[in-house]
Amino acid sequence: MKRILIPVDGSPKGLEAVRAAVAEGRAAVHRIDLVNVQPRLPRQISRFVSRRDRDSWREDNARRALEPARRLVEASGIACRTHAVVGPIAQGVVETARLVGANEIVLGATRRGLLGRLLWNSVSTRLLETASVPVRVIPAAPTPAFERLAIPLGIGVALLVFAADD
Repeated sequence: MKRILIPVDGSPKGLEAVRAAVAEGRAAVHRIDLVNVQPRLPRQISRFVSRRDRDSWREDNARRALEPARRLVEASGIACRTHAVVGPIAQGVVETARLVGANEIVLGATRRGLLGRLLWNSVSTRLLETASVPVRVIPAAPTPAFERLAIPLGIGVALLVFAADD
């Protein structure tokens, strides 16, 4: 039986990853660990906000992000633990996977076209490059309309402008 780590951020794609892991059933999954990674605040901000307030803010955000996923796992009867860490997302997920002894990382990802994958430094790509355990990517959400329309349109307009300069 395996131990699965799922990074969740409170979005529908995180819940899709949870549903995919839970679908394997109690016979295949020993435990699911859920992790939420909160960002470090820039020094320009953190010097004006007390450590207690920053920690409280992070705890509230993590609790809100983890709660729906935790309920899904617990409803399945699979053992569940939650974790909240601070730092870069991929690094926090990889370190948590090591600490909890995860056999696999399962994450939900927004479907992106080639251009979107080139322009956005995605967490799934960074995890695939750095994780020491298998990473299963669950395509959860369709490509955002902005990426489908605005980016190709913008590139087309830019090419027309450059072609008109000749």
